[in-house]
Amino acid sequence: ITKVSELINHSSRSWNEILIRNTFVGSVVEKILRIPLAVKEHEDLIVWRGELTGIFSMRSACKLLLENNHDLHITNLQNATKAFYKKLWNLNL
Repeated sequence: ITKVSELINHSSRSWNEILIRNTFVGSVVEKILRIPLAVKEHEDLIVWRGELTGIFSMRSACKLLLENNHDLHITNLQNATKAFYKKLWNLNL
């Protein structure tokens, strides 16, 4: 498996749970299965270009959103997942 899209059942727009359970172990499986998928299939796009450290952080995510605010695809993605991210940001972590 080299792409996340290989873990998705495209006809039902759901995770391929059997493949995920056979590929990953422990709590990773449940974490993947809890990730919401887009309702409509769309072309892949590069969202995160990376940091020099190679580590994805909230800082890099915010930087990405600010840099790409003019990009229509990013804006549509933000609008479609606004409620999810609002809940995420309000978590007491």
